[in-house]
Amino acid sequence: MSEENRTPETGKKKTDLIELIMQNRIALVVAVIALVIFAVVLPKRSGSGRDDTIVSPFGQEPIPTWVTLANQQQAEIVAEYPIHYPVVLEEKCNTMEFNVFGKQIIEIQFKDSSGKLKAVAAKGKGEQELCGDKTAYRKTEIIDVGDLEVTTKGNNDTISLATWYDGEYSYYLGVQNHPVSTEEMEALVKELY
Repeated sequence: MSEENRTPETGKKKTDLIELIMQNRIALVVAVIALVIFAVVLPKRSGSGRDDTIVSPFGQEPIPTWVTLANQQQAEIVAEYPIHYPVVLEEKCNTMEFNVFGKQIIEIQFKDSSGKLKAVAAKGKGEQELCGDKTAYRKTEIIDVGDLEVTTKGNNDTISLATWYDGEYSYYLGVQNHPVSTEEMEALVKELY
């Protein structure tokens, strides 16, 4: 284009085009840098062949993840502590699923023949909240079961869940799908503890 055909509008379009190209180059460079950082920082799986922990490239402790195991013995080996469970729940259910969260929590899910969850029992290291139930129950009470102070929640005359801490481990017993009486919950707590 000759100088005589150039208008101020044509010059502005050319300047705008150059700015757009420069912005895209900057965006491309930023995207490449972000991709490189993501690839370097991305956690790597442990080399044990199991997907139970994620190892950080910066040397931090492994990040625990939930793992489902075949039986109680495997769960106890992974968590490195024992768990007991109410035998009556096992008798009323067709399957038991053992889940472990690193070395911090063992959870047992009791299910009926259709796979519907009937009860949950959990034990975790230290004082922690194991119950994720956010239901607003009508009644919250503390009952004494032996030397334990057990917090129970339920409606009317039934109990749906119980939590307690024994000084070393936290416990949770949930029977939300089949609430029980206070006496029945006390018996279940004694077996889990």
